[in-house]
Amino acid sequence: MGNYKMIFDFNKEKKFEEEFNCQHYPFLIKYFSRPYSKVNIEEVTDLIQQMKGIDIKLHSLNGGVLTVELKNDKHIFSSNIFLEDMSNSVTKSPGWTLKCESDVLSYGFCNPETKKIKKVFVYEMQPLRRWYLEKRKEYQLYRIPNDGYFTYGRPVPRIDIEQFLIFKVELKD
Repeated sequence: MGNYKMIFDFNKEKKFEEEFNCQHYPFLIKYFSRPYSKVNIEEVTDLIQQMKGIDIKLHSLNGGVLTVELKNDKHIFSSNIFLEDMSNSVTKSPGWTLKCESDVLSYGFCNPETKKIKKVFVYEMQPLRRWYLEKRKEYQLYRIPNDGYFTYGRPVPRIDIEQFLIFKVELKD
């Protein structure tokens, strides 16, 4: 089991997530909207739904709803996404990857210096989750120190999960 060198500061990371989450919205609206069927975004505030990995809901005018888990990563040059096995080693709570019930995962790579998302990868979440449950032992498990507990997860190369990719956007500077 490897260790990441950075120390995870929950409050700092929560602020980072909140700062970058809304930057996913234009990408999702553009891709999932159609000429005669625009999409509206609902931010999920219900704690039970949030615990199930539902951060936002995309509502189409024809009544369809698509649920989305939002994740952000500061490692803008990484070719991996970090899939979480355990959120908290003290409470033994499962990681977001294992408990997520969203339809899609929107994974953004951010440049903390410019405060902009540079890349967004949107995946079919449930097929990805099932695949991960089956294949995760093939990837190295990392322990990330937090304030009083550890988070466990595995960096998985994006190329290994390409079959679940719905779309990707990479912005130029």
